[in-house]
Amino acid sequence: MYVVKEGCPGCGNCRHVCPTGAITQDGIGVKIDEKCIDCGICVHYCPVRLIEAGPVPGQAVTTQEAPPRRKTVRNEPERGEE
Repeated sequence: MYVVKEGCPGCGNCRHVCPTGAITQDGIGVKIDEKCIDCGICVHYCPVRLIEAGPVPGQAVTTQEAPPRRKTVRNEPERGEE
């Protein structure tokens, strides 16, 4: 499911392209309801980029630490070996 972050100007671009009608006017901004099928079309039509993938209702939100970055080691020639 997608969510609309704070600051939506309510232009309606996303609402007009939603194939399921999951996006409705909510005061100044818009709201995405459970009819959302995660197609992502709305994301591409938001001129201020305030729509993003959000947590699925009823599922726990978990964070996962990124694995540690490995150092890149270059094999440089030793002095005198060029």
